[in-house]
Amino acid sequence: MRGRMPERISRADRADALIKASLRIAGQQLPVTVIDISDRGCKIRCQEILPVGEVVELVLPAFQPSEASIRWSLAGMAGLRFI
Repeated sequence: MRGRMPERISRADRADALIKASLRIAGQQLPVTVIDISDRGCKIRCQEILPVGEVVELVLPAFQPSEASIRWSLAGMAGLRFI
């Protein structure tokens, strides 16, 4: 299965990151790495192709879980928008 990416996504200022985190999705918890982050969303590295539009929780160390929607997903990467 191939992922998909919308044609245009507005982008906020992003900070490069390399943070081990987890993603709660459909009753599972998947290990992910946050590659960049802004106040509106982030890019993650993951082993799964994630379902675009799905609402998930991103769990970062020392922070409360953040609800987000999956905006795009390609092999090994995904974009999340915080809700």
